Order: sequence, then C-alpha cells, then structure tokens
Amino acid sequence: MSHLKSQILSRIEKHTNSKSIQMDFEFLVELQREQAPSLRSDLVEVCVIESFAKLYEDKTLDFLLYEYMGQQYSQSLNRTAA
Repeated sequence: MSHLKSQILSRIEKHTNSKSIQMDFEFLVELQREQAPSLRSDLVEVCVIESFAKLYEDKTLDFLLYEYMGQQYSQSLNRTAA
C-alpha cells in the first residue's frame, strides 16, 4: 500500500469508529462496485474516498485524494510507456 493511501485511510479513520479501517474501506469499495459495476476499480476507490471528504468537509482528505490520483495517473503513464 502506498504512503498516500495509508495517509488517506488514517484520515478516514479519524471520522469513523472503525476497528479495522482497511477491512471497512474494502467493504465500502465492494458496495460501491456493486452500485456502479461499469466503473474502473481505481475510480471506485476515488468515489469512496471523495464521499468521506464531502461528508465530513475534510479539505485535507480532499487534497490527499488529489495527490493520490496524481500518483496513480503517473504510475499508469509509466506502465504504458514501458
């Protein structure tokens, strides 16, 4: 797991009473995937994270998501170029 994703999960954990944020996050991603099966898996994660950012009006989480998306895009470009 990337450092940014760890920071994002840690930030989400501050807003929840989760005993295992990783498991809860994976569960929410699966629920979102059921609701939007045509969405790419990376965008499903983004939807879940963005919903927390909006729900709790967490600008830091929103910025971390922006950075995470940039990192994911950069990695996909590197894989494509290779």
